[in-house]
Amino acid sequence: MAVAIPSALAQVTLFDFPGSVATSGTGINSAGTITGVYNTPDENQHAFLRTASGALTNIDPPGTIYAVSYAINSTGDVTGEYEATNHQFFGFLRTASGAYSRFFVPGSFATAGWSISPTRAIAGRWLDNSAPQHVLGFLRAPNGSLTTFNFPGSDYTYPSSINPSDTIVGEYLDSNLKAHAFQRTLDGAITNIDPPGSTTAVAAAINQSGVIVGEYDDAVGTHGFLLKPDGTYTLFDAPGSVNTNPSSINDAGAITGYYVDAANNYHAFARSPAGTFVTFGPVATFPSSINNSGAITGSEGTHGFVRP
Repeated sequence: MAVAIPSALAQVTLFDFPGSVATSGTGINSAGTITGVYNTPDENQHAFLRTASGALTNIDPPGTIYAVSYAINSTGDVTGEYEATNHQFFGFLRTASGAYSRFFVPGSFATAGWSISPTRAIAGRWLDNSAPQHVLGFLRAPNGSLTTFNFPGSDYTYPSSINPSDTIVGEYLDSNLKAHAFQRTLDGAITNIDPPGSTTAVAAAINQSGVIVGEYDDAVGTHGFLLKPDGTYTLFDAPGSVNTNPSSINDAGAITGYYVDAANNYHAFARSPAGTFVTFGPVATFPSSINNSGAITGSEGTHGFVRP
């Protein structure tokens, strides 16, 4: 049975990049290093790193108008997207040593790295130059080679997470623009993984063991789901919720995300591998990533946060 623990027992530490008007953590690794994005008064976005001790550093690639960092791996490598001063849109890899590599899908309007494995394989999204424009997926191998893909018959495929086996999960839109969850294995096989009885679904993240977490809709509302490699689904709701929206899973199977209560208030949660829920932070706290120690980052209002 799911059990909720009062939020007062599990608060967060807020942080802001100096001079920013908004800061959000997008990824946290096992060392407690956080990556993310901050907004400046001129309405531009910039990428940052925050060490476990709280030191904040800008990590925009050279020659950048704006940059967003979406993910960090266990060794401190980061991926994201940026706009260069020539107004071209690239994905980027920043290694833990501070070396940058930019990449783009040939013929694309924009390319973005979205998730990165321990070996620097990157799953991401690219926007083509058609009218209307389509969003498709790609896998960038550690050697820099790019393989593009989309769910068969879909013009909109959004990878969200990659694990050490280079299995990618995410969502795609059907011809009616309804979202569905997918899994793509390294051999290129791509399959629908919607939970039974769902009307729409999104796969948010996959861990080292291949366990997938996501959300799905039915006639009642939005719920969380876990999918094990053997095909077993576990469906769950945060206590007192009308909608449950998971965002990340660690290698032990702990999950974070947010839920909406009957009064339309938004609450952050952590779910243990055993299914116990902890609600934490102020109302309108939105987690984005959980590391293998259970530390969580995301946003709370205009601030970034970390929950140890």
